[in-house]
Amino acid sequence: MRHAPRRLRSALRDFLPYVRKRRLGPVLKQLKQLAATLGEVRDHDVAILGLQEIQKQAQRQSSAALQDLIEARKLVREEARKELQALITAAGKIE
Repeated sequence: MRHAPRRLRSALRDFLPYVRKRRLGPVLKQLKQLAATLGEVRDHDVAILGLQEIQKQAQRQSSAALQDLIEARKLVREEARKELQALITAAGKIE
């Protein structure tokens, strides 16, 4: 999903010579923001998966600390998801 906004922005830029830039400018900006927010959520997903893999091989003492890191990342990811949801909701209201 995070690649789709980039591809759409690229396609829209191809049409810039044929449409009014003023109309596409805000759309391109929103797509860029959407791609960045999706990337942020994905970065947290990847970090969590990596920490979980390390945790599987860690000793007990380290495993508890890693679990704390995983839980902290999940909280940050949840905030990023809320931001993404707000962005998508706001984009849906624009006419």
